[in-house]
Amino acid sequence: MSSHNIIKSVHDTFSNLSKKEVDSIYYTPNSTYMIRVDGGNVYKIGRSRDPCFRIYGFMSSNPIIDIVKVVACDVERLMHLALDDYRVTPNREFFRFTDNEVTLTGKMMYAYGGCDMTDSIREGINKKERKEEVR
Repeated sequence: MSSHNIIKSVHDTFSNLSKKEVDSIYYTPNSTYMIRVDGGNVYKIGRSRDPCFRIYGFMSSNPIIDIVKVVACDVERLMHLALDDYRVTPNREFFRFTDNEVTLTGKMMYAYGGCDMTDSIREGINKKERKEEVR
């Protein structure tokens, strides 16, 4: 799938969501995150009420994890539906992207999900790691 197709797929998927599904994106307390899980080209797109805690939990068991994007709205379902062709395994939250595709996916998450929380989540995780080092 080309970069143009990613944009079209996300747009078309969003356009076909019901009002209830659109409302669930913007009126829930969940945030959506994308992390690189293998140091390579496999990414997890998930959601959490506390993305800092959730991602830190992943990092404690897998230090190779990189935070790519965190947005303040629940666009997880939208991304999963639109990017189905990129799944590593059907019905799972793991996707395989090239560098250009992951950059574009992050931009699409921001475009539909609004407030970018990536830097503040990284900062929160760094604080947690510093506290752990002191112990």
